[in-house]
Amino acid sequence: MTDQQPASRLVVIGSSAGGIDALARLVTTLPTDFPAPIVVAQHLDPHRVSHLGEILANRSTLPVRVVDDHEHLEPGVVYVVPSNRHVEVTDHEVRLRAPDQALSKPSIDLLLSSAAESYRDGLIAVILTGTGADGADGAWHVKALGGTVIIQNPDTAAFPAMPLALAPSTVDIVTGLDAIGPLLHDLLTGAFVIPPFDDDDQFRAVLGQLRDRSGIDFSAYKTPTIRRRLQHRMAATGARDFAAYVQRLQRDPGEYQRLANSFLIKVTEFFRDSDLFAHVRERILPAVIADARERGELRLWSAGCATGEEAYSLAIILTEVLDGDIGRMTIRVFATDIDHDAIAFARRGVYPRTALANLSPEQIERHFLRREDGTYEVNKQLRSLVVFGQHDLGQRAPFPRIDLALCRNVLIYFTPDLQRRALQLFAFALRDGGYLALGKAETATPLATSFTLENPRLKVYRRAGDRVMFPPPRLSPHGTLSRRAAPFPARANAMDSTGRDGPEPAERARPSAERSEALLAHLPLGVVLVGPSYDIQLINPAARYLLGIHTPAIGDDLIHTLQGDLLAPVRGVIDTVIRTGEPATVRAIATDTVTGENRPVEIACHPEGTGPAVRTAPGVMLVVSDGSRAADAATERTARDETIDRLTQQVGRLTGANRQLLDANRELTAANTDLLNANEELMVSNEEVQAATEEVETLNEELQATNEELETLNEELQATNEELSTTNEDLENRGVELRELAGSLERQRRTLEIERRRLGEIVAKAPSMMVVMSGPAHLVELANVGASRRAVAAGDRPGDSIVGRTAREAISPVANPRFFELLDQVYATGEPFVGQKFSFWIDQDGEGGIEERYLDISLVPLPDVRGGVEGILCHSVDVTDQVSAREAQDRLIAQLTDEGDRLNAILTEMADAVIVVTADGTPVLTNPAYDRTFDGTLDLSGEDGQPLLSDQTFWTRAARGEAFDIAFSGSGPDGRRRWFEATGRPVARDDTLRWGVIVIRDITDRSIRRLQDEFLAVAGHELRTPLTAAQGAIQLVIRRLGRIEDDGGARRYTDLALQQVRRMTILIDDLLDVARLQSGRLQIHRSSLDLSALVERTMRTAELLATGQTIEIDLPSTPLVIEADANRLEQVLLNLLTNAINHAPGSERIVIRAAVAATAEWVELQVRDFGTGIAPDQLERIFTRFTQLRSGDDHSRGLGLGLFIAREIVLAHGGTISVASTVGEGTTFTILLPR
Repeated sequence: MTDQQPASRLVVIGSSAGGIDALARLVTTLPTDFPAPIVVAQHLDPHRVSHLGEILANRSTLPVRVVDDHEHLEPGVVYVVPSNRHVEVTDHEVRLRAPDQALSKPSIDLLLSSAAESYRDGLIAVILTGTGADGADGAWHVKALGGTVIIQNPDTAAFPAMPLALAPSTVDIVTGLDAIGPLLHDLLTGAFVIPPFDDDDQFRAVLGQLRDRSGIDFSAYKTPTIRRRLQHRMAATGARDFAAYVQRLQRDPGEYQRLANSFLIKVTEFFRDSDLFAHVRERILPAVIADARERGELRLWSAGCATGEEAYSLAIILTEVLDGDIGRMTIRVFATDIDHDAIAFARRGVYPRTALANLSPEQIERHFLRREDGTYEVNKQLRSLVVFGQHDLGQRAPFPRIDLALCRNVLIYFTPDLQRRALQLFAFALRDGGYLALGKAETATPLATSFTLENPRLKVYRRAGDRVMFPPPRLSPHGTLSRRAAPFPARANAMDSTGRDGPEPAERARPSAERSEALLAHLPLGVVLVGPSYDIQLINPAARYLLGIHTPAIGDDLIHTLQGDLLAPVRGVIDTVIRTGEPATVRAIATDTVTGENRPVEIACHPEGTGPAVRTAPGVMLVVSDGSRAADAATERTARDETIDRLTQQVGRLTGANRQLLDANRELTAANTDLLNANEELMVSNEEVQAATEEVETLNEELQATNEELETLNEELQATNEELSTTNEDLENRGVELRELAGSLERQRRTLEIERRRLGEIVAKAPSMMVVMSGPAHLVELANVGASRRAVAAGDRPGDSIVGRTAREAISPVANPRFFELLDQVYATGEPFVGQKFSFWIDQDGEGGIEERYLDISLVPLPDVRGGVEGILCHSVDVTDQVSAREAQDRLIAQLTDEGDRLNAILTEMADAVIVVTADGTPVLTNPAYDRTFDGTLDLSGEDGQPLLSDQTFWTRAARGEAFDIAFSGSGPDGRRRWFEATGRPVARDDTLRWGVIVIRDITDRSIRRLQDEFLAVAGHELRTPLTAAQGAIQLVIRRLGRIEDDGGARRYTDLALQQVRRMTILIDDLLDVARLQSGRLQIHRSSLDLSALVERTMRTAELLATGQTIEIDLPSTPLVIEADANRLEQVLLNLLTNAINHAPGSERIVIRAAVAATAEWVELQVRDFGTGIAPDQLERIFTRFTQLRSGDDHSRGLGLGLFIAREIVLAHGGTISVASTVGEGTTFTILLPR
C-alpha cells in the first residue's frame, strides 16, 4: 500500500439529504484501530443546533468531536463540522471560517479542496447520499492532486444526485455503504499486497492479457500510477493480494476492461492545450467553414472525448466563429469514447465550477446555465450541436465525411497494430483536405500516403493523397468465453463493489460454473445469450467462429456485430422470440467465418427460460450450427434429379437434333462470326459490371459508416427519450402539486380579501394619514380621509379623493422628491423604511391652501403570495408642531450653550480672579485664576496692614448683597505678600439676592511700576542738579590745570572724572526718557531729513567709541528723505551701534545698511554685527526695561534701558523694530520707518 505515517493520511466524508442515517451506518463499520482522522461535513439547517455529533457518538466506537477552530487532527477520531460554518483543513489542523450573514451550510467543496492541498495523495474523499452537486468541485481537486475518491453506490443511496454529480473520471471506487468502512481501513493500513513490478512474471502476464483484450499496452505507463490504481481495483473486488486478484480476472474476464478503464482515467478540462484551440479557431475552422458553406454541412469528430469537455470546447469556438451564421448549415460535432459512463456524464452536460476554470466569464454566461446547486449546465443551443456515442476505434466503423477530427493523447496507449488501424480509420473518415489533430504526447505518425504535416509542434495533419475506398478491417484480438459483469447504472466501467457486498455467486457455485464453461468452450455448436437490447451476454468460441466475430464481443450489440446477409434474419427471429416467447429458426444462410471461409449456418432461437409460462422472454439464446453438410446433400439430390430429367429429354431430342445437325453446322459458321462480335461486347459489359460492383461495394461501406452514425444518433435519441420520460413524470407530479397549490391559493385569496376589507376599515378610521399603493407605479388603492384631504395635486378641489391615481399624480408636485425614490426603493428591495421629519407641502386644513408641514413616514412592503412585493402601506403622522417646538428649543439651547461657552472661555482666560457666592456665603463658581491665587487659607490684611475681620472679607460682604471696591493684601501661592483689589456686585431675582459676584485683580506689579516711575522721575531730577555742578567744577579744574606745565598726573584724573560724569548724565537722561515715556510726555519733533546723512554722522560718532571694530555702511546713491525726529533717531542708531561695540565680542566689523523696503512706503535700516550672537531665551525679553544681556567677560555698563527706549522711540515714529540672531554668527537689528 504505502509507507506513509498515519499523520500524513486523512479521510473526509461529505453528505447531504439522507446523510445522517448513512453516516450513522458507516461509523458503526469503522474499527477501533482506525489509523487516520476523519472529518465529516453534513448539510444541516444552519439556524438550528446540530446534534449530529451526539448521534454519531452513540453509534461509533471511535471518539467523536465537534470541530473547534485551530483544532489539531488526531488519528482515530471523528471530527464533525458545525452546521453553520465553512471549514478549511491545513497541515494536521482544522480552521473555522468566520460565519457570514447568510449562515451558509458547510461547503464540502471548500473542505475537500483545502485538504487536497495539504494531504495530496494522502487524502481519501468519500461522497455519500445527497442532493445537489456540493463535492464535485472538491473531488476534482482531490483527483488532480493524486488523492482517492470513493462514492456510495447511487443505486443504494437514498438521494443519488450528489454521488452522480461527480464526473466518472474523478471517481476511483464505487461501493455499497456497509463496505466503505472496512475498505477505508484496508486502504490506510496497506492490506493489499502488490508485488515488485520489475521482476514479477505474473504481473507482466496480466499486462499482456490486458493488451490482447483492449489493444492498449500499459507496460510503459508510470509505475506509481499503475500501483495506486491497481490497489483501487483490488480494494473494489476484495482481493487481499495480487494472486487473489489474478484469480478474479480469470473468473471474471470483464474485470480486464474495468482495470483498463481505471488505468486510463484522467481529469479533463475545457480548452486543454490552449495553443491547439487557438490554432483551430484562427487557422483550421475558417478553412473548413469556407468549404462547408458550399455543401451546407460541417462535421467534426472528437474521438476519446472522455466526459465531453473537448467536444463542448469545439462547439463553443464554432458558435463564436460562426456567430449569426450557425443556423445556415447543418453542424454535427460527434463525440465518442469507449467508456459508457463518461459518455453518459457528457450527455448530461453538467459540470462543477472548477471544470470551467479555462473559460472566460463571457463564455460561461453565454453557453452555460447556473443551477441552484452551484453547478453549470450546457445550454440547449450548445448541446444541440454535439452528438455523443460509445465507440471503439479498434472495432467499429468511422463517421464519414469528417472535416476535423481530434484524437489527442489516446493512441499513445495503443499497440502498433491498433494505432495503424486507428490512423487508417481517420484517413477513411476525413474528407479530402480535412484535418486531424493528435496530442503533443503522441508518438504515432500518420501514413505519408494519406496525410501531410500541417503543424509539427501541435501535431496537426491534413488529409491528402489517394482516396481511401474502404475502412480498415477490424482487429481480431483473441478472447475466451466470458460473461459481462452486471454493473449498476453509469458506473460499471470504472469500478464495482461485488467483492465487498457479499460472497460472489461464482464462489458459491464454482465447480458447476467451471464445468459449464468447459462444456460450452468445447461444444461444436455455437451458443450466444442475447439480452432484450441485443447485447451479447454470453458467447462461446464456436459461435464466434461460425458468425465471423473476431472480438470477445461481450457487451457488444449482436446486430451491429453481424455482417452480410445474417443481419436482417437474425434481428427478425430475435424480435419474434422476444415478442412471442416461442422458439424460431433461421435456415441455412451463407456467411464468412473467422477464417474467411464462406459457409451456410443455421440458427435456432430459444427464449431464456423453459416452460409454458414463458411468453415474453427477458433474453434469447441462439444455437448456431454448421449447415454446410445438409446443404451439400440437398444440392447433390437436386443436381442428380435434374441430370436424369435432362438426359431423358435429351434422348428424345437427340434424333431430331441429329437431323438438324447438318443444318445447324451450316448455320454455325455464320453464327460464329456473330458470337465473336457478341463476345467482345460481353467482355466490355463485364468490365462495366466489375466497375459498377466496386462502386456498389464502396457505397455499401459508406452506408455502413452512415449506419454507425445513425446508431450513435439513435443512442442519443434513446437517452433523450429517457430524459423526456422522466421529465413527463415530473410534470405530472408537478400538475398534481399545482392543482393542490391552486386550491390553497384560492383559500388564501379569500382570506386575503377579508383581511383587505378589515384593513380598509382600519385605515379609513385611523386619525393619521394612511395610503395603500400597489404595483411599481404605486397606484393608490386605499386612502383614509386624512390622506385625501391633505394630499393636493394640481387642479384638485378640496376633498377630492386620491384613490385610483398614482402617487405622483395624487401628491402635490412640490412634494419631497426623495419620497418617490423611497417608494421605488421599498418596492424593489422589499425592505421597510422609517423616516422622520420629511418636508411636504400639503393642504392641512382641507380648504385648498397649501403649507409646508413635517411628517414622520413609515413605508411597509405588502408581500404577495409568491414572496414578492405587491404594494406599499404608507403611514404618516404630522409632527410640524413638535418639530417647530423642538427647533425653538434647540435654538434656545444652542444660544444658551454658546453664551455659556463664551462666558466659560472669558472666565478661563481672565487674568483676574472671579468668585460667585450664594446668599449663605457658599462659593458656586470660581475661575482658574482664583483657584491658582487663592487655593488655600488666606491671611488677608487691609490697606492699613491690619488683619481683616471676618465680617469685612470680600465673600462675606458679597453674601450680604453689598456693592463694594476694597484693596487688601495677602500671601500668594509663592508665599510672598501681594496686593489685590476686589470689586463686588450683587445679583438679584425678584428682589431676592441670588448671588454675589466678586472680581479680584492683582495690583502688586502695577503698584511697583508706579513707585518705580515716581522714583525714576524724582531721582532723575534730583541727580541732574549735582551732576551739572560737578561737571562744571571739573571743567574749571581742567582749564586751570591747562596753565600748569607739570600737574603731576592731575589732568589724567580730571579727564577720567569728567568721562564718568558724562556717563552718569547719559544714564540719568535714559531714566528721564523712561519717565517721560511712562507718563506720555516724550516729545517727537518731526522734520524732513536725509537718512543716509544721519547714518554717516552717527557712524563717525560711533567710530570714536569703537575698540578695534570696523564700521561699514551700505547706502543708496540717492538721498533717503523721511519725516522723523533727527535727534531721537540718531539716539536709536547710536544705541544700537554702542551695543554692537560693547556686547559683540569677536565681531571685527559692524555693518549699517539703509535702503527702501520691499514696499516703497517704508525705509529699512539694519545694524548687523558678527559676534557670538544672542541666545534664544534672551531674545524674548530683549526690549524689556532693565534687561541686561551678558556674554563672555562683558560686565554691565548700563541700566538695561537702551533697547527699551529705542523701541519706544521707533514706535512713536509709527515704525517697527525687530531682532534676529544666530548663536556663533551674529545679530541683526532691523528698523522699518514710514517715509
